[in-house]
Amino acid sequence: MYKVPDFLPSRDEMLKILEINIKPVNKTETLRVADSLGRICAADVYAKHTLPNKPTSACDGVSVRFDDFSNGKPDTSLWVEGKEYCFSNTGVAIREDFDTVIPIEKVAFDDTGRISVSLCPQNRGEKVGAVGGQTKEGELIVYKGERL
Repeated sequence: MYKVPDFLPSRDEMLKILEINIKPVNKTETLRVADSLGRICAADVYAKHTLPNKPTSACDGVSVRFDDFSNGKPDTSLWVEGKEYCFSNTGVAIREDFDTVIPIEKVAFDDTGRISVSLCPQNRGEKVGAVGGQTKEGELIVYKGERL
């Protein structure tokens, strides 16, 4: 049970009591991110890398060249995977020679494996995530004093 003290220290006396009896913790540790949950960040943290570092597919689909659609939907009956298109998965980098992604829901294959698309992209880069879309090198990502 708490007992009320029989004295009332002045402000200066209270500060002296606190100074004598309470020592601030100035210890810092370097931890793996997985072990830092709930800890307080001791310094500002800046991104070491740009993420993503390459254009990525914003959806599951096929990556294509936008220029192949400059005159509308092209005849895709002779298209070959790896040459005129590539499969693209959400969040995965697309090949450098492709610049646009068509959602897989807008792609069909016949019994012989020939591809057809029911969507004509309107803009170069549709469904493509930009380099640095999540974070850029040097960007502040965690503030000093923030609980992780």
